[in-house]
Amino acid sequence: MVADDGTILEGLSSNFFAVREGILHTEDERVLPASRGGRPRAGAGLLPRATGRSPGSDRELSEAFLTSVSRGILPVVKVDATTIGDGRPGPSTRELGRRLEALVEREAEPLSA
Repeated sequence: MVADDGTILEGLSSNFFAVREGILHTEDERVLPASRGGRPRAGAGLLPRATGRSPGSDRELSEAFLTSVSRGILPVVKVDATTIGDGRPGPSTRELGRRLEALVEREAEPLSA
């Protein structure tokens, strides 16, 4: 979902996060209210987000990712024709993914047969 000004807001079933200058950004104002709950806090060496709005231009981003309960953390390396960062998942995105996987492994209960 993209706002009229071109800002990436969220996916249909995911939240969008972006890293610019070491600061985690995500939209708070222009997303559906249900999407705001349970947003992850800054981590993996990132500074707390500076604003409740995504950065204006994807050309300024060093990293970006989507979060989803069913799919975890999904790196975003390209938006339309614009490459994010160096075109590979960034270190903060990878670390957050590792932390989520470890949490799920630690906390998930096994399914009974």
